[in-house]
Amino acid sequence: PPLLRGESGVLGDQTGSGKTLAYLIPMVERLLTMAQTQQIPRWPRPRKPRVVIVTPTSELAAQVKQVAFRVCENLDIRTMCFTQGRSPAKLEEGVDILV
Repeated sequence: PPLLRGESGVLGDQTGSGKTLAYLIPMVERLLTMAQTQQIPRWPRPRKPRVVIVTPTSELAAQVKQVAFRVCENLDIRTMCFTQGRSPAKLEEGVDILV
């Protein structure tokens, strides 16, 4: 799949079909593999997210962030949601997945 190769991708399907997990799981797998093989530093640099997920609404962004958090909470992968032009302080600390 393109996401496992580090390429961009666009997904579209009906509600409840598993789109969020379909792109999150390959991205998380790639982040973990790259960290384990030392292709990337273990911790992200400030203001330089490793993955950016763009959604059409802030409500969908919050939903995606919630799923990402649940997938990543025990994996030392930092996730956060950025909406409505506000730059959260956590972005300064470094984040792996920015929604």
